Amino acid sequence: TPAVGIDGKSLFVGFSDGVFVSLDALSGKTNWERRFERTGLFKDADTTPLILRSGRAVLLPLVDGDLMALSTKDGTVLWSQKIGNFAPPLYDVETNKIYVPGGDGQIYRLAADTGISEWAKDLGFKGLASQPVFVSDDYIAFTTTHFGLLILNKNTGREEYQFALGSGSTTPVASDGKRLLVLNSRNVLTVFKTELRQLDKFSLLSK
Repeated sequence: TPAVGIDGKSLFVGFSDGVFVSLDALSGKTNWERRFERTGLFKDADTTPLILRSGRAVLLPLVDGDLMALSTKDGTVLWSQKIGNFAPPLYDVETNKIYVPGGDGQIYRLAADTGISEWAKDLGFKGLASQPVFVSDDYIAFTTTHFGLLILNKNTGREEYQFALGSGSTTPVASDGKRLLVLNSRNVLTVFKTELRQLDKFSLLSK
């Protein structure tokens, strides 16, 4: 899915051959092009880019590769992290932080301006994390490949809640602010409810 620049004048899109481009939104003319050559299972750059709140950088998670921020002006690499992205990152516009499920079995919080890691949570035997979602102002929720639902304090990385759903739980958590819905590998939908900032209030509604 292409990203649209803050000014609405540019589009940013990647392709399966490792090419990532900025296009003029009106004419389709190429503003700049980057080609990423690397070893690994995948070469593609056709992931979903994110425009950071400054408007001066676009976040590009390369499958089986680096997470990087490119200049929206000319495609220059502003920073790069060798995390090995497993699932799409979650960007918190308000705090300008990025939550990244790594291919190394950790989930990271990065400063969007610099790419510096502020904390990393090792998930251990629980496996790899799906794309996180927000649960109120202070928490993120995600599933893992070998366990189930996990909820972390987004500021510290501390684990606040877990619920075993079995292996193969890679479907991202859905949230409407009051409930969490999780579909496991056996197509069982589990619904949780919570009151904001009170994770001890989680309860199983249906399974």
